[in-house]
Amino acid sequence: MHEQVAASFPPMTAEARALTRRLQAIDPWEPDPDRTRALLRDIGGAWADCSRSVHELLPVLRRFSTRQAAPGTPAPGEDGPPPGESMLAELFHAFHARLAPAGHVSLSCVTLASSPGQATPRVTRPLDDRIVPTGSGRLDELLVVGDPAEASATLRARYGPPATGTWLGLCSTPDTKTVERTRARATNVALIARALNYTGGIYTPDDVLLELLATGDADAAATLVTLCDGIADSEVLLDTVRVLIHSGGNRNEAARRLFVHRSTLEYRLLRIHELTGINPASPRGLMTLSASLAGLATGHPSAARIPPPTRGQEPADPAHHPPIVP
Repeated sequence: MHEQVAASFPPMTAEARALTRRLQAIDPWEPDPDRTRALLRDIGGAWADCSRSVHELLPVLRRFSTRQAAPGTPAPGEDGPPPGESMLAELFHAFHARLAPAGHVSLSCVTLASSPGQATPRVTRPLDDRIVPTGSGRLDELLVVGDPAEASATLRARYGPPATGTWLGLCSTPDTKTVERTRARATNVALIARALNYTGGIYTPDDVLLELLATGDADAAATLVTLCDGIADSEVLLDTVRVLIHSGGNRNEAARRLFVHRSTLEYRLLRIHELTGINPASPRGLMTLSASLAGLATGHPSAARIPPPTRGQEPADPAHHPPIVP
């Protein structure tokens, strides 16, 4: 990522100036947030109808981030984010919802973590209306239109591959009310990827699902327990996962315990990978499936569909598992 060149916008029309005045007149500390959201949705959609850049409205929203609160209202940071940031998300979403064919869009929050001592690039006015910086205007926190795949493609097209020593956490939400929680998840994803010394790049919660559990991430727990849904109706595949877990990932040992040929086991593992999206032949994949089964055992609605173990699962001391064999 690199610094962008400032853009010059065309002269404002009378309609655009009127919309700007409406935005400036909004009270960021309005006690009825639904009323504020409705106004922002109206202004954002009308701004899109004017064929203006959403970045023209950023200076107004930046002022909201620093405006003093009225007496008796929470100060910025004491009860949620500064109002300008949440207002930006609402306006940005409304702007793109008006442009979307079906009127529905997702927003992705992106947080950048850099190696210690590495400066974070700044932007002035990015020319791409699909990307806006939040808060300080730095590239370390962005809102991007689209689901994770779309947002990732937009970032790569705009800025190129992430630089060495740069980790981007990307998390999507269809609801502007959850943008702050989504941004916090994106931050955790970026910090986890950096802490584990992953290759610099763009990471989503699915890439660090197990690690997110350590942060108390409820969404990660909810995702984890559904991973085995694709094999919940197959006693054969469930037993294969369980036996492989008890065999410490040793596929020769798992085939022996299941009384099947190694090639039969490999076929089953391929089917598990296809149905769950998780590769049980990798140490990380097997740990993920093990955690998913553990979550199901604690009362998730899918648990009732999971049949009990059958064969090949004699007790084993986890500390004395056979070594993992590729």
